[in-house]
Amino acid sequence: MPQIYTPFALKLHAYGLMRVLDPNWSGLDLFDFLKRYARKRETPYFFHHFEERGILFHLGLFIFEEFVNCDNRFEIQDCEDLAWYLDTLVGFLIAGEVSPNDKWIRRTKTVTEFFDSIYDASNEEDYYRRLDRARHTLHRLYDEITITHSDKIKELASAYAANYSDRVLHDRQLCAFIAQLLIVIGFNGNDDLEGNPQQWVRRKNIPAWAKKAIYSRDRGKCAICNTDILFELSENDHIDHIIPLARGGCNDIVNLQLLCQKCNLKKSDTLQEVTSSIPPYIARRL
Repeated sequence: MPQIYTPFALKLHAYGLMRVLDPNWSGLDLFDFLKRYARKRETPYFFHHFEERGILFHLGLFIFEEFVNCDNRFEIQDCEDLAWYLDTLVGFLIAGEVSPNDKWIRRTKTVTEFFDSIYDASNEEDYYRRLDRARHTLHRLYDEITITHSDKIKELASAYAANYSDRVLHDRQLCAFIAQLLIVIGFNGNDDLEGNPQQWVRRKNIPAWAKKAIYSRDRGKCAICNTDILFELSENDHIDHIIPLARGGCNDIVNLQLLCQKCNLKKSDTLQEVTSSIPPYIARRL
């Protein structure tokens, strides 16, 4: 497993949040990307069957590809953001074991460090003017880096997709949002967007790896009543589909949470508000 460059991973996660919250992107780009896996019984055929490299992993791959290869980035972003992006891209490649002495890595670092050095708060107009004149240079550096190291970028995609998956899975409410989003954009058991969602995938046994991940994420506690299932020996644990299969939910770890037996039986095939899985480190002290 290659070393994860944290600034790149955090920007990738932020970019992913921005994208899934964009109805145009999710309803068009994401739908087109995922539909190949939704209806066919090919491998991997997530939605239907629990896969370790399931929806979140493939969402991470899609977001990674778009984040690295955004065609119109150099047309719509200001040059300061582009310089910062290139600096992050260089760090990402060096962490992925590309030599810091690589020609295009060195040239890019020289340019980004130069712009860092000339910033003058008392004369920002000149700073931004010089940056704007460098747009073509920044674009060329980006092209050279991504073309020269295209194989390395492809090689690193899986590690960052897995890292993205872990960051999303840690947040149960974000998982629930994505699970519901899949239904909203058209994966709802209907041939079109008309009518109520209905069951379109068969119930499958939840594998041990998925149960272990959800048990860990939810800290052994019921996601509804917060009963500590681990220590209440009389309680039985239930892995619940957040969006019930009867309401168009899918078989994927993004759609799972831990419930006690009482809450699971009460919830049945209804939709309920999902609680946060993020411990209130600060809020509980306010």
